[in-house]
Amino acid sequence: MATILLRRGTWAEWQAANPVLKSGEPGYELDTGRFRVGDGSTRFVNLPAFLNSDDIDARISTAVEGAGSTAMQDTIYGDATAVGNVTDGRGEIVMLDSPVADSGTVSSIRVHIQANRNAVSQAQVQLLALNKDASSRFVVSRVSSLYDLPVGDVGSTSRLDVDFAIEAGEYVALEVESGIAVGYNPATGSGVGYYYDYNRSDLFSIAAGQTLTTLVAYEGQAFGFAYTVTSPYDVADSITAFMSRMNPLQGKTCALIGDSMASGYGVDYGTEDWGTVLANRNSMTMDNYAVEGTLLSSNSNLGVVDRYSSMSSGADYVIVQSGTNDAVVSVPLGEEDSTTVTQFNGALNVLCDGLVTRYPTSRIAFITPYRYDATFDPYIDAIIARCALRGIPVFNNRDIGGIAWGNSTQRSALSADAKHLNASGQIYAARKYEAFLRTL
Repeated sequence: MATILLRRGTWAEWQAANPVLKSGEPGYELDTGRFRVGDGSTRFVNLPAFLNSDDIDARISTAVEGAGSTAMQDTIYGDATAVGNVTDGRGEIVMLDSPVADSGTVSSIRVHIQANRNAVSQAQVQLLALNKDASSRFVVSRVSSLYDLPVGDVGSTSRLDVDFAIEAGEYVALEVESGIAVGYNPATGSGVGYYYDYNRSDLFSIAAGQTLTTLVAYEGQAFGFAYTVTSPYDVADSITAFMSRMNPLQGKTCALIGDSMASGYGVDYGTEDWGTVLANRNSMTMDNYAVEGTLLSSNSNLGVVDRYSSMSSGADYVIVQSGTNDAVVSVPLGEEDSTTVTQFNGALNVLCDGLVTRYPTSRIAFITPYRYDATFDPYIDAIIARCALRGIPVFNNRDIGGIAWGNSTQRSALSADAKHLNASGQIYAARKYEAFLRTL
């Protein structure tokens, strides 16, 4: 199988060489996770860099700080323009059958003028906030001051800025001076659209605590009343919610099992190991079942094939990173269809089938060992082949892990002992594994 390798180096190495990449030729920065694409004339450091996830996080943080912790949003309720018929006009009460979603302020109203029987240039209006009681009756919770609504030509819609506090779950009703008909359209919508009452003797004297028992529900109606609620929202929470929709890892749980490569040998577990780094970047819960020095097969105390059944059920992601020690001690590969757990292929077959059975709806994946030398190739190939038969994705560290273990400079930068990753190597691997998990 052919392997495609990108031109690569650390940011310091790129700065020192600063080549001109061919048009369309990519260059990858090993330590930053960024890459740039050549245009045939511009030096590398002057090419625009594609953002990595750290860059995106930083820009979001800057945007949140610049906007402040909260901002205001407007939500429009109703449509005062879809009107064709005349209502009674003898002191109307109109209410949209839709409770307010967020607490805030009714900041403006729109009232359709379908009739102006007294030929007035302005009309008194008042707003009511109502709740439904246990018997589904509407009870007034607050009453606004009286407002003077400008009245335009018949057929027009008048707009007025107001300031009336409203709570989430409440309904907003409008009282209109006698002589003004807001109008309705019987052909618009379905279900109960508005509630309506007219010719009330208590118009503009309705008080908080009063129950409105004569409101009539009109199915499929649109009335000539609409309003805007202005409410605050948390910018950071909104961005987090948006990112969670964009990021399939956000808030998920992951069960990780394996050997010292999964446990973070040599670094501070719980802060520097790649599993924790990945989890913290995506607000994930990482349950790490890795045990240093163990095998995938059952040739040692509690190999992965022996331990997987003790992992908690229900994880969104299940990741196996093991096989390095099997290659080191030359565990027999065995036949490809073996189920003998002391052989590598047999252990893989049992483990893969067991994981699929235990986690039928989870996203299961394997991470292969790195290729330290040629003795690792048969074990890496076995993982890929056994997983392929079951449709289990594999991150192949040999081919796309990005570490050339024969390169002493890179090895010393990312590893503490020529086998295990140091803190920088853990971050380096976490970025790659994160990108892989996003594809599952």
